[in-house]
Amino acid sequence: GLAGQNVARVLKDLTLPYVIIEMNNDTVRKFQADEPIFFGDASSADLLKSYGLEKAKIVIVAVSGVKIIQNIIHTLYQVRPDVPILVRTHFIRDISDISLNEHSDFIIGEYETTLELIARVLKAYGVHSKQIHDLVHSTRVSIDKHTHGLEPSFRRKMDLPKWEVYANIRPLVIQQNDTSIGKSLKELEIRQLSGSLVVSLFREGLG
Repeated sequence: GLAGQNVARVLKDLTLPYVIIEMNNDTVRKFQADEPIFFGDASSADLLKSYGLEKAKIVIVAVSGVKIIQNIIHTLYQVRPDVPILVRTHFIRDISDISLNEHSDFIIGEYETTLELIARVLKAYGVHSKQIHDLVHSTRVSIDKHTHGLEPSFRRKMDLPKWEVYANIRPLVIQQNDTSIGKSLKELEIRQLSGSLVVSLFREGLG
């Protein structure tokens, strides 16, 4: 599917090793010239072992059908109970019948789409980014609390390596008629209002 193709593209761009197990032979034939893709049943322990499950850093399960997902996860835990698993499902209701251990988590299309819609709508109305963050977070908490059958591991936060902080740095250009001109950083209260930290300043002509 599209999700798997994009994950594969990113891993390939970064020259990171990966293997694709596909249950549709037509898809295998379509991509086998350019991808490490193999036909087979991912719920087969022998198949998973033959394609390197014992060395895998993470497994992504992105198939349709709760029963199929259950079978694949059961086999994965038999062979590698310690391997982290990301399970892609379309609906929140799907996860009530799927059990994951503390190393694994769900990526739910319905869930993430709801949060993204909220963020986009609020942004279109000109709501401040800090308020958007807070409202999306409160919605996330509300969904977690009122959705039955959620596993304790659902939506755990992940500790990112410190170097990944730099991926969140964004440039901000101040226009000539901006109301912030003439004010100090303290007066602008950037940290208090947005939670952001000013890393550096560049003045045209001055550096």
